[in-house]
Amino acid sequence: MVAAAEMAHLNETFLRHKGPTDVLAFNYGDPQNRGTLLGEVIVCRDEARRQAQRFRTRWQNELVRYVVHGTLHLLGYDDKNPVARRRMKFQENRLVRQLAVKFDFNLLE
Repeated sequence: MVAAAEMAHLNETFLRHKGPTDVLAFNYGDPQNRGTLLGEVIVCRDEARRQAQRFRTRWQNELVRYVVHGTLHLLGYDDKNPVARRRMKFQENRLVRQLAVKFDFNLLE
């Protein structure tokens, strides 16, 4: 988990996008070996707080959503076009709901 300034630096360095973003996923795995998850998911707490206000939710819920979103990227999901985005969002929502049943997101600090 990083602050907005570090996330902006990472986003600009690796993706050439200006400013911070909510989540970055770096997949280090072999695309041919889909059974192995090897990568990094970096989430931005400041963005979670900002987006939580926008979506009227708690920042902890946003943070969990970012981790799930990044993990889906590591698993090969894509959100670059509308069809892929809907497919990924469906899985993201499903997984966040499942996690919310088992874990109290408000315990995150």
